[in-house]
Amino acid sequence: MRALSVSMLLLLSASRASATAPPNLYENGQSYPLGSRAAGMGGAYTALACDEAALHYNPAALGCAARSRVEIAANAYMLQRLDSPDALGPGQDISATSYHPLPSIAGFVRRIGDGIGVGFSVSVPRSIFLAVDPPHPEQKDYFAITVRDDLLVADLGAGWQVTPSLAIGASLGGLLRTSQSHSEVLLVRQSASPCAITDGCFDFVASTSDTELLSLGARAKLGVRWTPLSSLSLGLVFTTPTVDLYGSARLSTSTTFALAGSGGTAFGAVPERSRGSSDLALPGRIVLGAALDLPDVVLSLDLALALPRQARIARDLVPVVVEGVPPSDPPPGDTVLTSEIQPNISFGAEIALNEDVVLDFGAFTDLSSTSGADVEEGVADHIDMFGATFAVGLLGKQVRSWFGVSFEIGSGTTRVRDAALSFEQLAMGEGGTVESSYTRWNLVGTIGTSYAFIDDADIPEGK
Repeated sequence: MRALSVSMLLLLSASRASATAPPNLYENGQSYPLGSRAAGMGGAYTALACDEAALHYNPAALGCAARSRVEIAANAYMLQRLDSPDALGPGQDISATSYHPLPSIAGFVRRIGDGIGVGFSVSVPRSIFLAVDPPHPEQKDYFAITVRDDLLVADLGAGWQVTPSLAIGASLGGLLRTSQSHSEVLLVRQSASPCAITDGCFDFVASTSDTELLSLGARAKLGVRWTPLSSLSLGLVFTTPTVDLYGSARLSTSTTFALAGSGGTAFGAVPERSRGSSDLALPGRIVLGAALDLPDVVLSLDLALALPRQARIARDLVPVVVEGVPPSDPPPGDTVLTSEIQPNISFGAEIALNEDVVLDFGAFTDLSSTSGADVEEGVADHIDMFGATFAVGLLGKQVRSWFGVSFEIGSGTTRVRDAALSFEQLAMGEGGTVESSYTRWNLVGTIGTSYAFIDDADIPEGK
């Protein structure tokens, strides 16, 4: 009983120690805009996308593509930052700056007739990677957290320019979410304690947690693009909620403790393993866009609305029997995230310096869909993000290249420990929480190039 009570206390303390909930891709819908030109214009591309970015923004725009093109856009760098003062108690902050490069989108559009285009794209629309260092590495107290949460999407679609002013399109996509998580807690008395020879000298507590989630789903997009005037275009896109096809969840917790003192000696190792399923469960989305194409200036605006959805990211968990350890009773419950309705806005502008060089500017919101219930339970934080973009485009007859950057930042509140993470506080069962600030930002550099398939005879001399 002594061993069991200590392990339960440790597990409770470990969950409270990480009071600042690690971010996940369900909290915010757009940490960086996708594409080359589209990324430079803040992702406001629903009414513009007559190119290889159409599958991501509006499949109807495949029908108005002037020619077959292929595009590759990569994040040359991505810096992500998290700051939470006093997250583990007074003076024990959590902060992390992580770097990782990864492609953002690769795709092509193929004209197969007048007003008909097909396309295929593979993209990484959301990616989170954070590794938190211990707040005080020189002390015996220890805390570590590693988070990786990626979404991979493949879309195949077609667009048809039904009339000179109206185009319709549809696409079908597969989505893969991979999530890995790692956390550690090591607590040792900050000062030496006397101990009898018969008892040994033990003041040691450790907890590790390892989570792996994988989920696969499918979705469809339906789009319309209307150009009532040669300089004005409107777009409307509906993305269905994802249909869950497959998912797996693997949760592992290992608890080690060794205590000696007036209360008696306790030794133990209490590993817990469980297996189950995982749902992708991304919400449906509606986007309305408008674009104004004037001489030397292009303006675009998107209004987006993500619908509410509940995601069981770890469900139907079954304990794995570990030799020498009683199975969990009752079995672990489902881990559920609930997203609320999420409006967002994107704005973009393009200024032509000459026929070969353009400057793109953009701004976008990335408002959190985290529900009040999830915030109250401490399973997720509500951080509203706001971003801006800039890119330089070099335009040739066949090759177009963009070099851009996007930055978004947001802050909110979270629940943190009201006492330092220490052995003494753990042993006394103290571990309340108080409200504190929480800040995140992302800095992404983008390089994108697209190539148009044009017959040599159609390329003017000098190009």
